[in-house]
Amino acid sequence: MDIDPLRLQSQARAAAPDCRFWSLRAVTETSQSLRVRQDIAEAPSLSRDRGLMITVVDGGGIGHAATSDPSGAGMRRAFERAQSLARIMAGRGVFDFGSIRMPSPRGTYRGPEEKPLPASLAERYDYLQRACGSLKIDPRIVDWSAQAWFIETEQVYLTGDGGTTVQHFRYAIPNLTAVARVAARPRPAPRPASTTASAGRAAWRCWTPPGCGRTGRGSRRKRCSLRWRQTARAGTWTWY
Repeated sequence: MDIDPLRLQSQARAAAPDCRFWSLRAVTETSQSLRVRQDIAEAPSLSRDRGLMITVVDGGGIGHAATSDPSGAGMRRAFERAQSLARIMAGRGVFDFGSIRMPSPRGTYRGPEEKPLPASLAERYDYLQRACGSLKIDPRIVDWSAQAWFIETEQVYLTGDGGTTVQHFRYAIPNLTAVARVAARPRPAPRPASTTASAGRAAWRCWTPPGCGRTGRGSRRKRCSLRWRQTARAGTWTWY
């Protein structure tokens, strides 16, 4: 991650207007989505989001403005917009924000990591490849896939009186899916004129976070369940 709190504080002080209180929250988030379907790796998806949220308290009012432009000019425009909204709100709100003591936190926090996430793209695909291969436990399964989102987030919160807070988070969101096709079962007749069941479908949805245990047949069967659901269309049943 590339947020420099000292540099950001210097830019914010240069761009901030003359007001009772101001704060700036900068967020950078990188997300990588990987998927292996039917034992074939699909193309990875990578996204990156970054932006600033400005808060200004002036004249008893409070205003907020967001921007995706972290430059000095972009920051200055956001501060001006937030101050303009604060002055519009002054005297019209339920609370007088000028009389409220605003927070000025200081500290650093890094989210817990019970087990380090796979670092390289090859390691992550290898993990998903093995997880996907363990899902084909029955010949009735016609589609199966293993997917994971790897997300890294950094947040920096600054205030005009020197408050500085830095937070780091790294986490993964896994998803394992298997879909099976089975023979239909007769539908209980709600009245004498009803029809029998047509083709049915079954879906097993399983979720195994990284490092929580085996991904073999035994553990997979314990995490999968099948139950009936009657659909609105007459004669059709779905397993899910």
